[in-house]
Amino acid sequence: MTICRLMKYIAILLAITNVVNALTDYTLSCQRGYRISGIKRLNSPRQRDQAGSLSIECQSIMENDLDSISCQTLTSTPQCNGQMEGCSGSQWLAGFHAYAIENNTNAVLLDPVCCSSPKIKVDSLSCATERLNTPVKPFEHTILGQDLIYRGIQCWHQYNVNNTLVDLVWKVEICQTQSLQALSLDANSLTGSCPPCECHCGIDTCGDGKEPIRVTHKHMNTDNCGCDCLCRYECI
Repeated sequence: MTICRLMKYIAILLAITNVVNALTDYTLSCQRGYRISGIKRLNSPRQRDQAGSLSIECQSIMENDLDSISCQTLTSTPQCNGQMEGCSGSQWLAGFHAYAIENNTNAVLLDPVCCSSPKIKVDSLSCATERLNTPVKPFEHTILGQDLIYRGIQCWHQYNVNNTLVDLVWKVEICQTQSLQALSLDANSLTGSCPPCECHCGIDTCGDGKEPIRVTHKHMNTDNCGCDCLCRYECI
């Protein structure tokens, strides 16, 4: 093989690699006026030895003055060195950009999407942290209080005995909000007697046997305990 042909072959391989990486990067984001209220990762039998597919659930934090909400990503890439990163101050967590950092194990780096509004204040003294996951295992974490939000994130790299990155381990910061307007979900006394708002989003597995990624927006009609679900899923 000539040097010229070899260089073309390498260029093709690099192009294919870039396409694969582009396909495994994705975004999970709530609509404006919503906050993440639940984070889960599901593993199909095909994903038994890998980190599974992430999903988020979103519930309303504001219904009025949506133009007062501003959202942004971090100014620098998360370092995942155990320090508190992510949203801060009176910001709430509204989504992630997920970047594949190890295709063999499906490990992803989560770059938070943070939103804020002058109408919402976060009580930093109320914040506490909880661990989300163990390496490559499925998990589900939900905040039930209508005045609670996810804010900061801590993460660590987890390696196996061969020094291969198998997953990231996350902790999330949960804080209480003080709103100048009533939060729209679960906001009246009837909701306490309503069953939980459960949504089934999309297909169970994709054509390759893996779980799809999902974003589910939940909104409860407190007049009749109705549950409205808006679902988006994608096979990647």
